[in-house]
Amino acid sequence: MKRQTDKLAALLRQAARASGGLYERPTSRITEEINQVLGKALVLVTKCRRNAMLKRVFTITSAAAFRKMNLLLDSLIGDVTWLLNVSANGEERADHLGLPPVATNENGLG
Repeated sequence: MKRQTDKLAALLRQAARASGGLYERPTSRITEEINQVLGKALVLVTKCRRNAMLKRVFTITSAAAFRKMNLLLDSLIGDVTWLLNVSANGEERADHLGLPPVATNENGLG
């Protein structure tokens, strides 16, 4: 999770420095998704803190929760990458953009 959050942070810094600005509607949708996923990641990580031994005894964190969080973080990385590509100037823009991952996952976080 650390590697993914570091990559997401780097992409968000790049988005903040975007000279041409970002498209407002997808930016707000992706920002909302980022807030939800990072909130859930914080809860998951807090459950696994070292100094919370008694809490860990009563709270079971499954490996599936970490796998799901990894998938959500990967999805966010894809969303922000797509947003940066769409908002890039002509030469920097990727050839095939398609729909962002957030558009294909309308169910949200579940």
